[in-house]
Amino acid sequence: MELTRRRQSMSYLTKQKAGKILVGDTFQIARQAALAKESHANVIDATVGALFDDDQQFYEYKTVTRMIKRLAVAKHYAYAPTSGGDAFKKHISDWVFGPYATMITNEFHHDVVATPGASGALYNTFMNYLDEHDTLIMPDIYWTNYLVMLGNINAKHLTYPLFKEGAFHFDAFVDATKKVLEHHQKIVCLFNDPAHNPTGYSLSLDEWTRIYDYLNGLVTEGAEVIVLYDLAYLDYEGETHLESRRLFEALKAIETDILVILAFSGSKSFSLYGLRLGAQIALSRNKQHIKAFKNAAVYSARGTWSCPPSTGPLMLGQLFSDDLQTKKFAKELDRARVMLRARAEVFLGEAKIAGLPTYPYRGGFFITIPVEDPDQAFDRLAGIHIYTIPVDQGIRIAISSIPMSLITGMARRIKNALT
Repeated sequence: MELTRRRQSMSYLTKQKAGKILVGDTFQIARQAALAKESHANVIDATVGALFDDDQQFYEYKTVTRMIKRLAVAKHYAYAPTSGGDAFKKHISDWVFGPYATMITNEFHHDVVATPGASGALYNTFMNYLDEHDTLIMPDIYWTNYLVMLGNINAKHLTYPLFKEGAFHFDAFVDATKKVLEHHQKIVCLFNDPAHNPTGYSLSLDEWTRIYDYLNGLVTEGAEVIVLYDLAYLDYEGETHLESRRLFEALKAIETDILVILAFSGSKSFSLYGLRLGAQIALSRNKQHIKAFKNAAVYSARGTWSCPPSTGPLMLGQLFSDDLQTKKFAKELDRARVMLRARAEVFLGEAKIAGLPTYPYRGGFFITIPVEDPDQAFDRLAGIHIYTIPVDQGIRIAISSIPMSLITGMARRIKNALT
């Protein structure tokens, strides 16, 4: 009898996976909003981290659609190279670094591996650079899925206050690195920049230069330093392609063999969420770091998702081999930035008038309202049919998915519900 009871209660899962349940995930909350829309006409869905137009349809880049239609049907069915292939690497490097691509080529060793979205790039990096005794350093306001990824590989993390007086809290970041260095020589620090999810903050060039000056010093003293950028919203910060790439100017401050890894989301940049287009990009002044990166990244990719979907990389080949189409896409992207900025200006302007506080916003899909109890705030807003995402120390508003007609007046409604 005792043996029977034990067998009924036992799980065949590994010790690492037993008991882990996905709760409060963005997609789950988005489903709640979708169900609410079926019975209520005035629901505002501020959950979705995707770009919608003012008719509440997915924002389609017509140029991207044309490039996909140019592909022969058989091309969609064939396997892509695990790494993405040489053409993909070149197109991604040129697009991501923009006016800094030549500088990257001349001053750094670098390589690129295709991934299913920026999520794949982040997960691949966590798997390959965080041993069980290592700790990921990141701000205390973050995209909640980081914790799911870290939990999946049993990795630890340490947070520090992101803001001090409306700017990056450099001293808190330094304190976090010192805590880790008390026990280990490896520093792995994650920055969701530019257009931080969930706040929309972007570090200034001076803030980035100060960070690299400090990290150079750590390397000189014997530390191993890895800087991981989550670039998911790179193309939605600033008013132009050039302005959105200004953070790369700070890479010139790297004087040591710091390893920089960038997680790029083609899913966001080209509005191809379901096609899972992304890249894991590494650069360093140390050639061996990049050789090791490529070997490990391709190995892990092959053992995890095998290869990327073919359509995305092939679409990029069509797009970036045609200068006219590239320019057309760039203009479409500029219009999307203008649309986002207009929504942000209205919401932030009305929030200021209403006395509704927000974290500093510079660009991107999200604005976050600081609250003491995010779950309670979520419930109150859901009660008036505004669905948001609770995050640590706030509730996230996805202005990317809300048409201007619903943005107007929303700040006052939120203020009234939370007061």
